[in-house]
Amino acid sequence: MTHNLLALVPAHRAIVEAIREMYPGESDDDIADTIAGESDLQDAIVMVLRLALEREAQAKAIRDELIARLTYRAHRLEDGAKTMRAAALQAMQEAGLNKLNAIDMSVSVGRGKPRVQITEPELIPAALCRIVREPNKTEIGKLLAAGTDVPGAALGNPQPFLSIHRG
Repeated sequence: MTHNLLALVPAHRAIVEAIREMYPGESDDDIADTIAGESDLQDAIVMVLRLALEREAQAKAIRDELIARLTYRAHRLEDGAKTMRAAALQAMQEAGLNKLNAIDMSVSVGRGKPRVQITEPELIPAALCRIVREPNKTEIGKLLAAGTDVPGAALGNPQPFLSIHRG
């Protein structure tokens, strides 16, 4: 589909040049109307973009549904594994077994270590807290756009993009 679209570009350019030569004093709007009637390029671009929007919507629907379904299944599997591990631990403890050896694994009951529980986070000293530092690109962009120098940052080259509005 996109190959056909690109194949139409040279013909479109030739039509534009011929119409501009035939009507040198016409406005761009008048020429654009004439070109639209002579060239298939604009219709082809719109058709390709409609297909792209449809594919994006389908991909999102599939991804969202698949992710939701697989996430649910993963949680079920993880919960089942936790239940099985807890049952094995309880059985070993009640039977007084501290170790088990099998062909494919060895199992031992460990004591573990005390877990830290934060009861009042606001009382923890700052020296014992992690601070996440992340550049605020929105504010940096505003300063750079206003001409202010920001050490360690620069505006990159703008990238062309398509803006599609659906009515």
